[in-house]
Amino acid sequence: MKHDNVHARSPHGKRKVVLSTNLAETSITIDDVVFVIDSCKVKEKSYDSAAGVSTLQTIWVSQASALQRRGRAGRCQAGICYHLMSGGRFERLAPHQTPEIMRIHLQELCLHTKILTPPSVTIVDFLSGAPDPPPVIVLQRAVRSLRDIGALDDGETLTALGHHLSRLTLEPRLGKMVLYSVLFQCVDPIVVIACCLSYREPFVLPRKSDMERAAASRLRLAANGASDHLVMYTAFQEWRRLGGLRSSAATRFCNQNFISPPIFETVLGMRNQLMGQLRAAGFINNHNETKLNLNADKMAVIKGVLCAGLYPSLARKNPLNGKLMTPLESKVRIHASSILASLEPPSQDW
Repeated sequence: MKHDNVHARSPHGKRKVVLSTNLAETSITIDDVVFVIDSCKVKEKSYDSAAGVSTLQTIWVSQASALQRRGRAGRCQAGICYHLMSGGRFERLAPHQTPEIMRIHLQELCLHTKILTPPSVTIVDFLSGAPDPPPVIVLQRAVRSLRDIGALDDGETLTALGHHLSRLTLEPRLGKMVLYSVLFQCVDPIVVIACCLSYREPFVLPRKSDMERAAASRLRLAANGASDHLVMYTAFQEWRRLGGLRSSAATRFCNQNFISPPIFETVLGMRNQLMGQLRAAGFINNHNETKLNLNADKMAVIKGVLCAGLYPSLARKNPLNGKLMTPLESKVRIHASSILASLEPPSQDW
């Protein structure tokens, strides 16, 4: 369906129904909309700095957002808005949405802050002067993580790696993973995986009756790789081989494997942009372009680059009891959505 069709007038005697995300809250005006039904919910991305995990949660909107949605009704004529909440719930809503700086991963922001600020000003001091500054401990964790990956030295000065990472439109640890892929000649799989991790997972949530079929399709895509990351790359490669977004064969493949084609279309655009950035930075040139993917089919090399880039978010087996553990937790379990959850426990220590 073409998005431009929402602006077309409906034929006489027929009612036009528009389903929209919160994009319609501020970014678009449909002049013949008279009634708005507001779910009063929004999906918001947040980051837990202590656990190092990003989540996408469905939460109540703010009062300001609810009023903005009400303004969509009858923008050009009289209209009515139905909010699916009580008056008491509205009074308990937050006045405004939590500022993005308070709920995102701050590594990339801290890296660019260091480029813009004088050498004598620390990242924590500079960002603490923002109108709604993040907690100091969150900023300190972000700076420490940049030191851990080698983007900053102990004196909080940008390293050569830090300068290179600042040129990529990825969070620093994913950028480091991409740079390693150039050195180890497995660029295509790592770039695609990095784009998926940066944007979103391509697999859609199946209905309860399709859960087993969806899990089986992931296992088929995994082949012998036993990696959620490689499943995304394998699926992307097959979608691209079949012709991409405008191919009926590719669409059929996505439907059979519970994959969202628009997500892959976005990932393809991100991949092309990232490859352009690598060329502009000099990591890809006419001399090495033919050798960039010599190891693209070697699973051990790809997994090694993934581990190097995602460090320190690694788990290992406890030698005493065989259970998985991380630097922060003494006992963890593999998430049920991972293909590893349905396989035998890993034989390796990591």
